[in-house]
Amino acid sequence: MTRWVCGGLLVLFAVPTVGAQPVPAPPLPPPGFAPAPPQFRPPRPVGPVLGGTPTASPKFDRHGDPLPAGAVARYGTVRLRHGAEPIALAFTQDGKTLGSLSNTLDGVRTWDPATGKEAGRLNSPVQFAALARDGSVVFVDEGRCRHWVPSTNAIRDLPEKALPEGGQCLAVNPNLRSFAVGTPQKVVLVDLQTGKHTHELKFLGDQPVTRLVYSSDGRWLAGAGQNNAVFLWDLRTFKRVRTYQTDRNMPDLAFSTDGTRLAVAGERLRVFPTDAEEPIDGYKAPEGEFLSPRFSGDGKWVFAVTNGGDFVRVNAETGEADEPRPAPEGAGVRPPLAVAPEGAFVAAVDQSGGIRIWNPATGKGPEAERLPVLVRPGFSPDGKTVWALATEGGLHSFEAATGRPGKATDLPVAEDIGVN
Repeated sequence: MTRWVCGGLLVLFAVPTVGAQPVPAPPLPPPGFAPAPPQFRPPRPVGPVLGGTPTASPKFDRHGDPLPAGAVARYGTVRLRHGAEPIALAFTQDGKTLGSLSNTLDGVRTWDPATGKEAGRLNSPVQFAALARDGSVVFVDEGRCRHWVPSTNAIRDLPEKALPEGGQCLAVNPNLRSFAVGTPQKVVLVDLQTGKHTHELKFLGDQPVTRLVYSSDGRWLAGAGQNNAVFLWDLRTFKRVRTYQTDRNMPDLAFSTDGTRLAVAGERLRVFPTDAEEPIDGYKAPEGEFLSPRFSGDGKWVFAVTNGGDFVRVNAETGEADEPRPAPEGAGVRPPLAVAPEGAFVAAVDQSGGIRIWNPATGKGPEAERLPVLVRPGFSPDGKTVWALATEGGLHSFEAATGRPGKATDLPVAEDIGVN
C-alpha cells in the first residue's frame, strides 16, 4: 500500500501491485509558519535532500525526480506534494525558497518556487517552526530546539533549556544570531549558537504571543496573540514601545523594508507607523479580509491575498486597492497562503491537498499534475499500458515504461455505489 495514490501519484514497482491509502488532512489552517499541535509519535530518521547522494543505480521519473528503491516508473509527480497536507507556507525574504510545514511525521519541506522541485525535507514531528532568511529552519521537536540547514541536511541540537517554558511560536532574527520565542506573559530572546536566554520582553495581558515577526534590519520585533492587539518592541532598548489594537486574534504581520511601517492583516488591512500607534494619516483600510501581507521593496504597496487566493495590491499611503487578480481557474486554492517578495509568486494549498504556486500577473507557475485517487490498476495484455479507475469516476491510462499519462475515459458512477 502506498500513500502516493491518494495524493494523485501512482508508483509502479517491479511486482504489479499498487494500492491506495488515504492521507488524513490536518484541520488547522494557519497562514505562515505558525504553531502546530505537538505530535506524540516516535520520530523517524531525517530524510535526505532530494537529488543528494546518489545510489549505486539511481532511477528518476520523467520529471527528473528520484524514484523509490525498486520502482521503475511514477505516474504523476512528487513536485509540490508535501505528503500530508501542509498547515503553513512561507517564502524566504529573497523569494528563492518556499517552506511548507505539516503537523505529522512529514515535518518540513523546502521547494524551488520557480520549478516546484523539492530542495530539502525534514521527516520529523515538528511542534512549531520558523523559516530563516537563509532558508534554514529553527524548529521544536519533543520540547527541544533544533536548527536544520536543508542545503547540507545538517541538524544541530540546541541545549535542552534553550526552549523557554510554555514556548508557542518562533521567529529568527535576520542577523541569524538569535531567535525569539513567544510564551505566556513574555517573549524570550535566545542565542542561536549557545541556546542561552539573552533578554526577556514583557507585554500586557495573560494571553501568550503566538505570532512573531522581525523587521528586516532586526531593530523591531512585532508580536500578536489572542487578545486583539499587536505589540511592538524596540530591540535597541528591549522595551515594548507600541500596542496596536486590531479587529482579529492572531493577525498576519509584515514590516516595510525600512522598518518604518507595519502592516496588520485581519478583517481589514491596516498600516501603522512604527513611531506612533495611530494608523497612517490619509490611509483608509480597503474592504475585505486579507492574509499574508508583504510590502514592496520601495514601501509604496502592500501585497496580500484573500481566503480564496485572489491577489490584491494596496496603496500603502491611501489604502486604495487595485482590482483583485483571481487565482488560476480551477485551482480551488485555500489557506494557508503565502506571498513572495514583490508579489512575484503566491502559494496556497490546492483542492488535491498539494501546493499550488503561481505568478499573480500571469496566473502561471510550475506545473504539478494532480491525479485523482486511483484504484484497481491493471496492465494491458501487451504490458505497455497501465489502466486504473478514479474514485470519482473515469478510467485513466498511463505508459507503463515512463508513467506518461494517456487517454482518460469518463465513466458514469452512481452516487450510491461509487468505486470500491
